[in-house]
Amino acid sequence: MILSVDSTCIDILMQHYHSGRNNDLYTDLLKSLFEQDLQITRYTYKTAAQRSHDGLAVLAGIRYGSFTSPLLDGNEILEAVFMKSDHKLRDLLHHSTYLHALDADTPATALIISTITGWMDGCRILLNINLVEYLEDPSSDAWRSRPTLLMLSAATNQLDLLQFWLSQREMCGEPLLTFVGNFEDALFFLQNASSGIASMDVIQLVLSHLIKQRREIKLLMEKHELQHCCERAHISLPDAHVGCMLAALENEGVDVPQRYWPKRKSLYYMTPMWGFDRLRLLETIELAGFCDISQEDFKCNEDTACSP
Repeated sequence: MILSVDSTCIDILMQHYHSGRNNDLYTDLLKSLFEQDLQITRYTYKTAAQRSHDGLAVLAGIRYGSFTSPLLDGNEILEAVFMKSDHKLRDLLHHSTYLHALDADTPATALIISTITGWMDGCRILLNINLVEYLEDPSSDAWRSRPTLLMLSAATNQLDLLQFWLSQREMCGEPLLTFVGNFEDALFFLQNASSGIASMDVIQLVLSHLIKQRREIKLLMEKHELQHCCERAHISLPDAHVGCMLAALENEGVDVPQRYWPKRKSLYYMTPMWGFDRLRLLETIELAGFCDISQEDFKCNEDTACSP
């Protein structure tokens, strides 16, 4: 990763942070640097996110409010977020002239830092003031490497923030929907997390929302009296068949919410989550009604990936 010219040795420290090794040492060193009035940049969290979720947890545990001025970036909104100052943040966001002068990266960075540091009030303030309209176009290059808010909430094992963004996902449209992310983002986060920071509670919470959404899709099919070519799809919740069902609905002119579309073809391909209690996961999925799992259940010609 190429660091900004405004980067500090804190950025360098996080770039060379090794997951799961001497977390206490890193935390103490970071605190000492802040006590010496060394500052953080907006790039520090991006570096940590790309390197290790454990690194994010270390940064999230720092209480920035006890330091004189923890942010090198002269952006007052980000400063208020780091300091968790709801009064200052609200005051800044009520000045339209200031908002229109924002750079495109600030709103996204503010939401990311509020999420990682567990500041739900900050997330609410940023949404209530409609800062979302200042987000970048989700099709831009800047979005491709940016972690989603669901992934960050799951990776830092924050159930309250995860619940918050899962609930927001049911109501929001673009560009926030892309930024919040898909269920698969949260279920697949373990590919970079080696410390076991994630819990089964995280996975179960995400699954409960995914199951609710799949039931909505099934009800939508029944409401419009649409048939499916594969028998299992009539009696079970859609998993590998969900893409076919949504395509059938669209072909009938039904307005299908964008949040219904899965990012991957089958729930069973979320391989990192199977590193936990497999029996408990299988029971959860079976009791919910997922059963399109064998090759003989597939008769359609759609590009469908059946479950292993």
